[in-house]
Amino acid sequence: MCEYRSVANIYAKAIFALAVEEKKMDLWQNMLLFAVSISKDLKIKSLLAGVLSAEYIANVFITLCGDQINLKCQNLIKIMAANKRLFLLNNVLSEFINLKNNFNKFLEVKIISAYVLNSSQLKNISLFLEKKFNRKINLKKSVKNSIIDGFIIKVNDLVIDMSIRNRLKQLQNFLNY
Repeated sequence: MCEYRSVANIYAKAIFALAVEEKKMDLWQNMLLFAVSISKDLKIKSLLAGVLSAEYIANVFITLCGDQINLKCQNLIKIMAANKRLFLLNNVLSEFINLKNNFNKFLEVKIISAYVLNSSQLKNISLFLEKKFNRKINLKKSVKNSIIDGFIIKVNDLVIDMSIRNRLKQLQNFLNY
């Protein structure tokens, strides 16, 4: 899986450089989103896994995308098809979004809480994270009552677990030691 991520990162960096140069980051993100939606179709997945020629697969894919992608994105599809990498489109999109967020000093943060947090709590958490990471913060909120109370913050690979469930687990480990 790590190999796929690094390959997807290579494509994403090339696309991102072009998008920045052309000042069309949003356009590229939308084209990639559309291409990913096409690639998730079950018939397309079987087409990508088949033994058909790369040129045929690329042409079918580009035809399905229609005017939702431009000529440069069509060339990307052809290159990825020739290298049998169209299945990586979702990874390329994810890496592209990461690059775009870094460029804009923007950070997506997932916060999972035991209950719905009020606007004051969310604002305080957001301000804390903005100071800590020196980035604009976009909080993606969800509720999961299995954490009992508190919250869990996920920022890329960093997890800040302030849940009662985690504290109980730590206490249990301490008592069993």
